[in-house]
Amino acid sequence: MTAPEPQWLTVQQVAAYAQRHPKTVERALRLYKRSNGRKGLRGAQPNGPNSCWRIRPADADRWCGAEPPKSTRRLQSV
Repeated sequence: MTAPEPQWLTVQQVAAYAQRHPKTVERALRLYKRSNGRKGLRGAQPNGPNSCWRIRPADADRWCGAEPPKSTRRLQSV
C-alpha cells in the first residue's frame, strides 16, 4: 500500500521538489498574487504576511512544468 499524497506542501518542500531555492518559490507565490493569477505559483497564506505558505501538489507540478530553470550561461555564436 502506498502512502497518500499530502494535501498541502510547504515552501521548503516545493523548493526541494522543483530543485530551486526557497526564495524563488516565495517570489513565484507573490507574483501570482500581484498578477491576479496570470503568472507564478498558486498558494495560500491563511493568517497574514508572516504565516506559512501552503501549496497544493498539483499547483507545484503545474509551476514546475510551465517554467523550466533558466541557464545562467549564454551560448556564444561561432
